[in-house]
Amino acid sequence: MPATLPRPPEDECLRCGTATLWRDPRGFIVCDHVPRVVQTAETANEILDHAKELAGATSPAIMVLTNETRVDRSGLTTFAERGNEFTGVALIVKSKVSEMAGNFFVRIHKPGFPLRLFGEVDDAIEWLAEVGSGA
Repeated sequence: MPATLPRPPEDECLRCGTATLWRDPRGFIVCDHVPRVVQTAETANEILDHAKELAGATSPAIMVLTNETRVDRSGLTTFAERGNEFTGVALIVKSKVSEMAGNFFVRIHKPGFPLRLFGEVDDAIEWLAEVGSGA
């Protein structure tokens, strides 16, 4: 049976203009991007600040549901610079476009933290447990 990412009640989520975030019971943070928006440095910082707020004193991994989100150059730089605030980043890509964008990010920015692209949530959950999600 495939793993699921049930969304908790609204009062347990943090929302910003371009994403909804929550802490999964297995220990990692979930970032569900609004479909087809453009992430900028400003929105990337807002997302990462919310993720850190949910994390508290811990440094969990984060799963990002990309939802065909585009990220401009300033947003890519921000995500690359601040990604090390988490033990690992799993990007869920559901299309060739998302996969290409994710691979571009990895090639250009060479993030200094564990980052992998996944087509399936199950595979990402397994990997997040391995990189120390706190689960």
